[in-house]
Amino acid sequence: MGTTFAPGQVSKLQNDVNIAVATALPKVVDKLDPKVVLRALEGRGEIFAGHIETALEQAIGRMLVLMQKGATITFDSRHDPDSFFRTRKGLWVGEEFRFRVVAKAEASTTVPAFKHVDLPLDMNDAKIEKRLGDRHFFTETETCALIADLIAKQEGGTEGELLNNGYSDLFYLVSCVVRVVWYADGRKWRVCTWRRNDCGWNAGSRAFSPAN
Repeated sequence: MGTTFAPGQVSKLQNDVNIAVATALPKVVDKLDPKVVLRALEGRGEIFAGHIETALEQAIGRMLVLMQKGATITFDSRHDPDSFFRTRKGLWVGEEFRFRVVAKAEASTTVPAFKHVDLPLDMNDAKIEKRLGDRHFFTETETCALIADLIAKQEGGTEGELLNNGYSDLFYLVSCVVRVVWYADGRKWRVCTWRRNDCGWNAGSRAFSPAN
């Protein structure tokens, strides 16, 4: 149960919904037969409202995911992977990550929308990727932009989307698996790449994938 909307907030949300409907409705009805549609809706307003309620809830939910998980311009200027991903205070970067990922990434101003799952038990890469579903690969550019944004928001190992308890954060690319982990003893984030294998990852680790 969320916090109750104030009347003014409801009015604002209704205005946003009205604009969305006014924009989308002409595109929808342009594909339909007017007589068939009007006949189908006649006397079924309550049923139609139920369908709209479901669609509206899903649409707002997707917008919340995009807001919370990225898909917005978050860098003040173009993010340069080569400049960001260098070992320095608070960050250790593996050479294989620079070779396999950074070298193929392009500068970007956007962070991709994402989702993640926490592993309920020890799992190998094949099982994790099956759980993540289709289209779970990040590109090199997306990987660099997303990890840089998350690390920047959790400087010093603060709470956030990345785990700060020593467990692994995993990002899957076609060519490799990227692992991000917070080392409390050294007070630094570590970013490196792994080849897919059967060794597996511990329960409690977190696997990320694009939110599409």
